[in-house]
Amino acid sequence: MGRSPDNDLVIPEPAVSSFHLVIEDSPKGPVVRDLGSTNGSFVNERPLDGPTLLHDGDLLRIGLQVRARVHVAADASQPPRCWLFHQNSGRTWPVNGEVHLEDLLSEVAEDVSPDEGDLAPSPEFRLRVEGNEVHVQSDRGVECHPLDEIFALGVHRVAVLDGHAAQARTETGSAAQRWTLRVDIGGLPGPTAEVLDPEERVQGRIRAANRVAVLHVLIEHYLADDSGAERGWCPDETLMKGVWGRQWNQKGPASFQVLIHRIRKDLARAGLTGALIEKRSGFTRLRPGTVVLCQANP
Repeated sequence: MGRSPDNDLVIPEPAVSSFHLVIEDSPKGPVVRDLGSTNGSFVNERPLDGPTLLHDGDLLRIGLQVRARVHVAADASQPPRCWLFHQNSGRTWPVNGEVHLEDLLSEVAEDVSPDEGDLAPSPEFRLRVEGNEVHVQSDRGVECHPLDEIFALGVHRVAVLDGHAAQARTETGSAAQRWTLRVDIGGLPGPTAEVLDPEERVQGRIRAANRVAVLHVLIEHYLADDSGAERGWCPDETLMKGVWGRQWNQKGPASFQVLIHRIRKDLARAGLTGALIEKRSGFTRLRPGTVVLCQANP
């Protein structure tokens, strides 16, 4: 990597040397080496003084201004083990192995109110998932938290969400053969969402009323929207009002994020990809083209 056109990755910045650094594979994982650059190379703002092993989530700085987040996966086809959710900003990051929290949370300092005190956690904070627990290590020792539950890191509110079920995959054929998500909020048994295979056999049901309500609102929004590739994006406020009514603003973004995560897990267990529910800041949608949507007794 460097400024010269002979590099594998060309970085046309004056503060980057012609041949700045190299990343090589090793038995332990990817290793980065500075090639005697003028302005140096840094991992998590520590200057490189020799070959350095890279970890998932590391921040790589090349010269004075160029920064890149490291993503390391043993098998790129495998989904992340977990996702780190930052309640203050609504952002998420994949978790594969140990996470250096101060590097990630420094990116979202602007999303924390300035009257909440010191924005950065201790540089000694490290996070690792072991089984169904989240271990956070600092100079005070190790704290343990359950997966999927919000906890505090200074002024930051975070949760680690289990990513295995939510990223399950289902291969589908043509539109006529695709699986169907059918939502019924007026049937005699009560609110129900069903996942049907191409032969219309029920593969799984969701009966929790609030989760069915989310799917119902998303489907209505999708069917009423004709904005092409951007079709179906529903404001989160609309979804929360559809689920919790007048009490929606007492629940907050954390409860909503956990609800979406649980719906994804329900869909994954039923055979559909949990990732068919897409999120962006302030909006949620069912991913177009993934399923054929219909409603029973709308």
